This record gives sequence, structure tokens and C-alpha cells, in this order.
Amino acid sequence: MPIFIIGSVLVLFSIETERNNYKNLLESYNKGLSTSLYEVITQIQTISDSIVYNDELMSFLNGEYENEAEMRLAASKVTLLDDYVSKYAGVELGVYVDHESMIDYGQFHKVTDEVRASEWYVTALAQYRAHWLTLYYKNQYNKDAWNITLVRRMVLVGNDKPAVIMIKISNSYLQSRFQNSNYLTVMSVGDGVIGYSSGAIYIGTVPEFDLSYLGDQLSYTGNSYFNGQKTLTCVNTLRPVRSSDLIYLITYDTGANEKVGNTVLTAIIIFILALLLPLIFVFLFSNRFASEVQDLRNEMGKASAGEYDSMKEELNDSLELHEAFEDLRSMVKNIKTMEAKQYEKVLFEQDMELRENNLRLEQQRMEYKLLSNQINPHFLYNTLETIRMKAIAAGDREVGNAIKLLGKSMRYVLDNTGFSDTTLSLEAEHVRTYLEIQKLRFADRLDYSLNMAKELPADNITVLPIMIQPIAENAIVHGLEGKPKDWRLEVDIFRDKDDLVIIVKDNGKGIEPEKLEKINAALGTGEKDIPSGSIGIVNIDRRIRLRFGNDHGINISSVQNEGTTVTVKIPYIEKIT
Repeated sequence: MPIFIIGSVLVLFSIETERNNYKNLLESYNKGLSTSLYEVITQIQTISDSIVYNDELMSFLNGEYENEAEMRLAASKVTLLDDYVSKYAGVELGVYVDHESMIDYGQFHKVTDEVRASEWYVTALAQYRAHWLTLYYKNQYNKDAWNITLVRRMVLVGNDKPAVIMIKISNSYLQSRFQNSNYLTVMSVGDGVIGYSSGAIYIGTVPEFDLSYLGDQLSYTGNSYFNGQKTLTCVNTLRPVRSSDLIYLITYDTGANEKVGNTVLTAIIIFILALLLPLIFVFLFSNRFASEVQDLRNEMGKASAGEYDSMKEELNDSLELHEAFEDLRSMVKNIKTMEAKQYEKVLFEQDMELRENNLRLEQQRMEYKLLSNQINPHFLYNTLETIRMKAIAAGDREVGNAIKLLGKSMRYVLDNTGFSDTTLSLEAEHVRTYLEIQKLRFADRLDYSLNMAKELPADNITVLPIMIQPIAENAIVHGLEGKPKDWRLEVDIFRDKDDLVIIVKDNGKGIEPEKLEKINAALGTGEKDIPSGSIGIVNIDRRIRLRFGNDHGINISSVQNEGTTVTVKIPYIEKIT
């Protein structure tokens, strides 16, 4: 009986203590939010003061302008509003002016009939002090939106044009100022709808808490109904500076009463268990100890038989025999470590032998490669130059020019082998050299042009080497050679915003629609089913995408019997000199 009485008193005491604890935590959290909110609204009030009394803004609003351009110029010189918008990311600011010559420009808005009839505008014009409200409007996605907002009439001396400033506080900004928690917080101005809530679904609804219940009090902490359930609630009232409006900050702990109820249930269960467990414990302990002794004997038998992997990691959390079992596990661990080291030693020796064999093979391959590379590319250039000079000496300047162009093309290819970058000027010159060689081959059948925008600093623009020539070659081999005469090939290079665009266009036989579809499917997708004659272009596209990402690459359009256009798009990269 004494144990029952003492237990009951302790249970009731713990319940009341926990309830007070939840209440104190909720009050503390609400007080912290109130402090942060008061700082925000005071800051907004200060911003409105600086706007209302700003001489530069006053001068603009009192000015007379002959045309829209003059007004825009004057408005652009008023930097105060833009400065505040840039400095305070969570603040949306606007000045509404009721004058027929006003235009919508930046933060300035002309008062429309809809604005003129709105409640917030009428209220602002009726007084000169700041007015706080929950503003309803349609956002940029045409969805209903509400924000805590300050509106205030500006005093324009000697001017009958009404002007009202509006400062909206974004809900995301308030969310960032308030620390995250499991509490639900809502905010409203006066008895209006909720303008901010940590749970977005409650914004625009009427608070369930009856604010008239406060009377002359500015705060309340206790139970109220929320979503049909009794909920621990804390209400705090803020009165902005130089304003008659009241802002209510309501915080709900939706889980407090449930947690207290769980505590009651838990306390009762604990109380019952406290009466029964001692008897159960004595009975179970004796059986458990005997079982653990038997388990220890079984594990020792496994260790002596070398069955280490089948041994238990722990001995059923036994405190009494823990040290004895740990000594046994330590001995087994040392034995397994010694065996593992011996095994690793054998593996290491085998691995070293394999490495030595691989090293010898690699050395042989390197020696062979070094011998293969003894041929100096300059030998090829010198040989071609000798042949060119002999051709000129023999009076065949056309052959000499062809050899010169061939050597120039070979030098560019060899010089850029293994390099990922070159300049646009060198790449364009390589294409021109290739087309001149083809011009010698096909004579009057081929006509080409290479056009580069004059404003491009070609020597400082970075491109992939050997990127344009294979496309031009593909146009001649697969497009133009299908026509008997009147071949035309155009290469255009220009800048489009942040991209460098190269267009290779021919008037050849074009590409069949089915084949064109397969080629475009292979571009950018890495498909292995590449139509014949298109491997080179697909490889260039892959090089571009691997280097610059999937936003860049090659696109092909073609009309049969009219020609083909290949468009290459890469980032515009200009080297800093």
C-alpha cells in the first residue's frame, strides 16, 4: 500500500512537471519569434520612413515631364528603391502614384482603377501613419497569395498627386528568420486572415484561435482547439511603432497533449512493472546464468577444435562472464591474425612476381614504341619541300603549290595530335588549306567561301583542333560528288551570345530522310548504329559533348537534291592576353 501511494504521487507530479515543461518551451520559442518579428517590422518601418522623407524621390514625384522618355530618365536616377530591393532580398517594394502621366517603371506603378478601388489603397489614403495588413493578390503563377504588408501614404508638398508606398514581406524571408522547429506558427494582422504560416496550407485562412478571448491581455498560453483537437497554444501580440495595428503571433504545439498522454500511459506501465519486475528478475536470472555458463563451455569447445568462424561475437550480453569470454575471443583473434599474416605474405610474394613480369613486358613495349617513333616528322616535311622545289624548278608551279598545301595540312594535323585546344584562326586556315587542295583537284567544278565575322578575335578564340575540316570533307565526298557540276560549299563562322557557331552548307544531293533521322539519333546519344559515311561527324559531336557538355554539339538538316547544312555549336571561349 505505501508503494502504491508513493508511486501515484510521483506519477501525478511527473505529469504536471512535463506539462509545464512543454508550456515553458512553447512560450520561450514564441518569445524568440516575437523578438525576431519585431526586429523585422521595425526594420520595415525604418525603410518606409527613409522612403517617405527622401528628397530625391520627392523631387521625382513632384516633377513635371513632357514625355515618357523624360520620365523614365528621371525615374532611373532614383536609386533608393532599387538599393533597398537589392539589400533586402525578402522585401518587395513599390510606389503607387495616381497621376495620368505616371508609367510603370521599375518600382514605380501607375494607380489603376482596380488599385484605386482596393481596400489597402483606400485605407492608406485615409491616414498618414503606417498601416499593416494581410495583403491578398495573384502571384506570377496566377495563384492566390497573401503577405504581411505595410502601406503608407506619402506627403507631397504642393502636389495633389496621391502616392502610396507598399512594402511586402515575403513568406520565405520570414521562414529564414525564424528557426525551424516542430511547432506550427501562424501570423495575422488584427482579426484578418493568416498572412504567414510555417505550414503553407493555412495561409489565407482565418485563425482558429478566438482573438477576442485575449481581451486586454497581450499574450496567452494554454489549451485551445486546432483542427478539432485540443492543442497547447501560445499567443503573443505585437504593436508596430507608430501604428495602431496589432500583429498576432500564434504558435501551436500539436503534439504536446499527445506526448503528455503518452507520458501518463508510460508512467502507469512503469509503475505496474516496478511491482512485477523484481519477482520476474530473480526467477529469470538464475536460469539465465546457468544457460550462459553452458554457452561459454560450448564456445571454448569450438575454439579448441579450431572452429573459429562458427564462434559467437558476444555471449548473450552476459555481464558476469563477459571478461572470461573476451579473453577467449582475444586468444582466437591473435591466432587468426597470425594465420592471415602468413597468407598475406604468400599472396604478396606472388603479386610481386606478377608485377615484375608485367614490368618487363611494359618495358619491352616502351622500347618498341621508342624505336617506332624514331621517324622524325620533319623528314616528311623536308622531303615534301624538296619535291616542291623540284616541281617549281621544272616549271610546274601548280604541282608545287599542291605539295605546299599538302605539307601545310600535314603539319597542322601532326602539330595538334594529342592536344585538346587550338585557335580559331589556325583551325580556319586549316580548312582553307584543305579546300584549296580540293579546288586544285576539281578545278571549276568546286566553288567555296569561308566567311568569318570581322569582329571575332580569331587568334584568341579557343576551339577543338581538326573539328571543321572533317565536316567539309564529308560535304564534298558524300554530298557534292553526287552532282556533275556547279558545286558550292559555304563555311560561316560567327558568335551567337555565349556560343560560337560554325555552319557548313553545301548544295549537294542531300540526305535521305530515313538516313538523316538515324544520323541525328546517333548525335548526342552515343548510339552504336551509325550510318555509313557519318562516323566522322558523330565522333566530332562526341568530342564536343565530352568537352563542353550536352548543351553543345552538332545538328544536321538536309533536303534531298537541294543540299545539307551542318551546324556546330560550342562555347565562345576567348583567351585573356
